[in-house]
Amino acid sequence: MYRPLSAVFAVASTLSVTVFAAPSPLTPPTGAAGKTCTISWTPDTTGTWKETNIELMSGNNQAMTHVTTVATVDTTSAAPSTFTYPCPDVSPNSVVYFYQFSHSTEPTNLVWTTRFG
Repeated sequence: MYRPLSAVFAVASTLSVTVFAAPSPLTPPTGAAGKTCTISWTPDTTGTWKETNIELMSGNNQAMTHVTTVATVDTTSAAPSTFTYPCPDVSPNSVVYFYQFSHSTEPTNLVWTTRFG
């Protein structure tokens, strides 16, 4: 059965779409303990991620392990969209690391960099 096109447009115009624009972490270069580590991201355009926690993590997708919290930064600002810090000496060492970004208003909404090692 066909519906009039005006009825389809009426239903479509009442639907709402939520657009989520979290910061987009970029793949970091590898770093050695004591050297400078740099984290970069594309800013959050919604203004939601003002207090973003950046955590150094290791492990695979099923067994992510928190290594250390690196910083809390505002990822809504276009400049700077990088953060540098002394690369930590971690024990035990891991084959791969990645950064996890989170924020308090949506603690289960997490974003990650790709793995590096």
